[in-house]
Amino acid sequence: MNLGPKLDRLDFKILAHVQRNGRITNVELSDAVGLSPSPCLARGGYDYLLKFMARDVAHHQEVIEGILERDFGIEKYFSFIVIKSPIIKRYDPIETLFEGRLA
Repeated sequence: MNLGPKLDRLDFKILAHVQRNGRITNVELSDAVGLSPSPCLARGGYDYLLKFMARDVAHHQEVIEGILERDFGIEKYFSFIVIKSPIIKRYDPIETLFEGRLA
């Protein structure tokens, strides 16, 4: 079973910096992880992130279809549905999740 591309040490460094500062610019991020801006940016998975609340899955689909019908030029989209959000939000440094696994 192919689980898609694997993350390397630079991906984890990028994720760690973005986790600490979600408003970091690409230039600042590329400096922080040791890449030039273009390759750093090429490692992002999407161009835009849209968050919205829906009553149920049918309502979610209705909203998505409404957006697609307006023909904004969306070629593909991915949906991640969160059924229940945890009450306690804590900061877990991403580096600790993979200690000893990155060389």
